[in-house]
Amino acid sequence: FFSLQLKRYLRSPLTNKTRFRIMIPSNVQKGIIVGYICIFFFGIAHTLTNHGFQWADLDAARAWLFTTVIDYYGVSLALCFVILHTEQQLPQGLAWCTAGCLLGCPFFLLWVMIRIWNGQTLNLSSSSSLREGGSAR
Repeated sequence: FFSLQLKRYLRSPLTNKTRFRIMIPSNVQKGIIVGYICIFFFGIAHTLTNHGFQWADLDAARAWLFTTVIDYYGVSLALCFVILHTEQQLPQGLAWCTAGCLLGCPFFLLWVMIRIWNGQTLNLSSSSSLREGGSAR
């Protein structure tokens, strides 16, 4: 179906070890995102069609709760893509994503706070959008 690629990084000067990261091809990433968008739109259309904006009965409340959970994991999925693409080590990225998905948004916010505290950037830019000297367009 698809192949995972190991991307080799430079040797770390502190540990003298070569770092590797598993990279999922961009077509697979796009497929995951498009699939999730379709699931979410189907879920919200189904909930709106069957229950509207009513929360008076238990069935409607359960349907809206399920739709809200789908929405939360959609936001989590987007942030997990950012985390996995910016963390230096794959296990660290997976740990942050797992913590955020299972234990809630405080762990995603903690990841953001640690990056800011350590002087790291939260910019989302591609290498092709950077000019010489590292300034963004």
